[in-house]
Amino acid sequence: MRQSNLLALNRILGWMVIFLILCCTSFSTFAQNSANPFELTPRLEIPPSENSNAATSNGTGNPFDLVAPSSASAKKKSVKPKRARPQISEEGAYRRFLFVMIMGILLILTLLMTALRGFFRKAYGAFLTDNMMNQVYRDRESVGALPFLLLYAFFFINGGLFIYFLSKYFNFNIPGGHFLQWFYCTAGLVGLFLLKHLLLNIIGFIFPTEKEVQLYSFLIVVFGIVLGLFLTPINILLAYGPESFSPILIFGTLGLLVLTYLFRYVRSVFIAERFLLFHRFHFLLYICTVEIAPIMILVKLILNQI
Repeated sequence: MRQSNLLALNRILGWMVIFLILCCTSFSTFAQNSANPFELTPRLEIPPSENSNAATSNGTGNPFDLVAPSSASAKKKSVKPKRARPQISEEGAYRRFLFVMIMGILLILTLLMTALRGFFRKAYGAFLTDNMMNQVYRDRESVGALPFLLLYAFFFINGGLFIYFLSKYFNFNIPGGHFLQWFYCTAGLVGLFLLKHLLLNIIGFIFPTEKEVQLYSFLIVVFGIVLGLFLTPINILLAYGPESFSPILIFGTLGLLVLTYLFRYVRSVFIAERFLLFHRFHFLLYICTVEIAPIMILVKLILNQI
């Protein structure tokens, strides 16, 4: 059973690599706006009128007696019109980006649901109840962390795409093409969560809270898995839905994300309940500096951009 799971995971990793290669090739296609120096233009034929003038200009009437063309005609012949290279419009590039991203997300989701359907169910159960959370956390030690990390990576792909749509809606100035903008959004999201996990590991190493910190870090992973599945239909609707429906969809999704964030705080209180009686100040200090302060800074930056 474990070997079959490893084979399925290898297939998923292979398809993810293929999807990244397709994204890179599409990005390089959009980046090529200059003409190809190796493209050969067809040789222009000499107009019939010029041939007849060149043949009869010597006055002999001999068609085989060639006369060198004049300098004016030589200049006219040397100027070759450049064939216009078809340029992809901004609207066409945007539609191609949406098609590649949505098809890639659906392909990855299909592979994950086929190979890791049981892990999706476990993550959803751990998202709802503490008992299931503790059970999944214990089972993770025997199964391994790779299935959960793959599902967690799917959250970053969807989350980066949703942040890209937010930047388009609020007119954020992100440099680069569409694929590069999505990469920046995804990289920023990955960096933010990696920094949080790193800080949690440092806290667990310094203070005698390693077990609780590891459980809370896994809780963040579980919530990310569920949000990645939730953001899939949202991104599809934002990509191909009517534009009049986009404001309702964006603000409604932001409201649900805030509620999910608050629900995760409530779950974290139950994890750290044995420290609340004697270390309330330290717990509040952690909440304010690690959880609330980064959100306030991001909101401030967003309001300054609007």
